[in-house]
Amino acid sequence: KRYNEAIECYKKAIAINPKVGELFYNLGLCYKMSGDNEAAVDFLKKSIEINDKLYDSYYELGETYFLLGKYNEAESIFKSLLSKKNDYYKRPEIEKMFSAMRKS
Repeated sequence: KRYNEAIECYKKAIAINPKVGELFYNLGLCYKMSGDNEAAVDFLKKSIEINDKLYDSYYELGETYFLLGKYNEAESIFKSLLSKKNDYYKRPEIEKMFSAMRKS
């Protein structure tokens, strides 16, 4: 769990290759795993801006919004993901979050 070291490495890689969405995705994941969900949101959104085919970025962004209690944003991101990739492999997890959001 050396997220801080990984974060620094990804920041350096992004400085060299700022148009690689996967780097922003990985940086966002590191922030999410380290508990900094607000920073995770910023980098996951940036990864999607760069490459809107990074479907895992949509999932992680939606889940991060869900964890932050930002259900409208989570629902919007998940709907966008499922409109682009209806057979997304984590669809059951998305459905569980939809269900939880409806109950709250």
